[in-house]
Amino acid sequence: MSYFTFVRGSKSISRSFRVRVLFAAFAFFVCIVAGANVEAQTTEITYQGQLQSSSALAIGNYDLEFLLFDSLAGGTQLGPTLTRTAVSLSNGVFSVSLDFGPAFTGATRFLEIHVR
Repeated sequence: MSYFTFVRGSKSISRSFRVRVLFAAFAFFVCIVAGANVEAQTTEITYQGQLQSSSALAIGNYDLEFLLFDSLAGGTQLGPTLTRTAVSLSNGVFSVSLDFGPAFTGATRFLEIHVR
């Protein structure tokens, strides 16, 4: 492998050094551009469910309460009780945004829903 030497003033710079510098500058630029589009993940989730009333799909507006627990029975409630009023149901289907804070750490969670 031969190295070429470029002389600029009293300093000489090898070609392989210039290539490494250009590669490092390019890699730095790519990291900056890629990092500009990174956004933090939020704790908000979207929950979609289906509600039936007497074996028929519910239609209309309902008030819903959501509670999150760490166990199926006798567990501790995690985060606040979230209330969503006048949630519109079409063919029994509804969708709501819920934010219980940093409650989803990888462990199993249980959602309790109250309907009025």
